[in-house]
Amino acid sequence: MGTIIKYQLKESKNRALFILGLLAVFHVIAWFFELREIMLGTYTFTASVKFWIFLSMSVTFIMLIIQFFRCASGHTDQLLYRDTSYLMLTVPRHGWEILGGRFIAGLIEFVIYLAGAGVLLLVHAATIFTLARSGAVVFFDVLEYGLKHIFVDNFVFSLQMLLIMLCMYSVTGICLTFAFVASRSFIKRKSIATIVSVLGFIFITNWTLYFGNVLSERYNWYAKMTLTIDTLPYTGMHSLDRIANSNLIVQDMFFPVAPLVFFIILGAGLFAAASWLMEKKVEV
Repeated sequence: MGTIIKYQLKESKNRALFILGLLAVFHVIAWFFELREIMLGTYTFTASVKFWIFLSMSVTFIMLIIQFFRCASGHTDQLLYRDTSYLMLTVPRHGWEILGGRFIAGLIEFVIYLAGAGVLLLVHAATIFTLARSGAVVFFDVLEYGLKHIFVDNFVFSLQMLLIMLCMYSVTGICLTFAFVASRSFIKRKSIATIVSVLGFIFITNWTLYFGNVLSERYNWYAKMTLTIDTLPYTGMHSLDRIANSNLIVQDMFFPVAPLVFFIILGAGLFAAASWLMEKKVEV
């Protein structure tokens, strides 16, 4: 499996650099127009500022959504339908090793995208907030607030969200992988197999969510998550002293547990099924 992970990461290196470079270009241009307004002291959301904010944000989120599904599935569609796919399919490895290795490599690749986009968006948000407050807050104070809000004030909440996101990422990827492998096992035309894969993925996730939510409501099976929000930056004060001037709002949220448990069980079963199909049914 380690060899497969290494091979996949090497293959995705240029793709990752291109995508991150493209995102950086859009954000740097947007930062230029925002910082120009701040440096000039006009603090105006001009047409150029609005256009590049919208464009940079849109490109970032669209790119993350696309890469979420592609990386979560371990780029299995390329494995099954690319002209050189026979090279990987003829490697003397078990199906679970091939799919597991590609999944882990995809996870690492997506974390790189997520980390890069997170840094770009955090700097962007601090710049926009400084611009919106007409200089009433300082850029680095806002940046410090954002980091402290995520990693200190809401450390447990952030870990809980990270765990939920990891589970949903894993199950989404496994569902997609199973849909691709199952359709490829019995349908040879890529276009038809892709349609069947998408429909299968939607059907599985929809009914799993439905039954999971019904079960959580019936047995009151919810996990409490506490979010702490510091409203101080909205007061327009220059100082962001957390000790002397903090104004915290604590909000409890309740997350249904049953759908998550269902998805984990479903993911384990679908991964085993996809691994078996890779070995027994997928033809080179």
